[in-house]
Amino acid sequence: MSPGTTTDTYGQNPMNNRVLVDTSAFYALVSETDEFHQKATILYSNLIDQRAQLYTTSYVLVEWTTHIHRRLAFTVLDKFTNPIRDVVTIFWVDGLNHWSAWDLLKSHDGRDLSFVDCTLVLLAKSLNAKLFAFDQDFVTEGLEVL
Repeated sequence: MSPGTTTDTYGQNPMNNRVLVDTSAFYALVSETDEFHQKATILYSNLIDQRAQLYTTSYVLVEWTTHIHRRLAFTVLDKFTNPIRDVVTIFWVDGLNHWSAWDLLKSHDGRDLSFVDCTLVLLAKSLNAKLFAFDQDFVTEGLEVL
């Protein structure tokens, strides 16, 4: 996976305060009816204030844009996407990382983690990053969830 401008490989160009953003966090930020909306808003604001390095994967990008577009409307998606474009670095899933995520999913017999979650697990472990998520399945992988 490689982001657009920050690094080409997992673990290079190390940064402090690395946080990966999951679909559950993106959705909670946007949907005022989501049970985690208030918590997500406060946490996101704190992360921005702390100048945390925020990341996600291209698979999460596809997942959250689809959820927000279909559940809330394109206008909501557009309004939300523009402010975060320059704040969240996207790691683009390549073929090798796609199949590594598949292998992780397969090792769980398809239980607990989604395929998209597996891309985050691999990146989080590689970057030694925390997760901004409301999905506790990441904890079973030994990751810190904010």
